[in-house]
Amino acid sequence: MTKCLLKISNFNLSTGKANGYSENLRDWFKLIYEVVFGVENGPRMGFFISFFGVNETKDLIISKIK
Repeated sequence: MTKCLLKISNFNLSTGKANGYSENLRDWFKLIYEVVFGVENGPRMGFFISFFGVNETKDLIISKIK
C-alpha cells in the first residue's frame, strides 16, 4: 500500500469513527457507497479515492448530496 493510499484509508476510517460509526464501520462505508454509487457495496474507498483523485471524489460526493 502506498503512503498516499494509506493516508486516505486512515482518514476514511477516522472520519467514520468520529461520526458515530466506530462500532460498525461497515455501515459507514455502506452509506458512502449508497450516496456515491447508488449501491451498498463498492470498491475499497481508499483505492477509489487515490485512483479517481481526492478533489474529484470530494466534488462527486458534494454533487450527489445536493
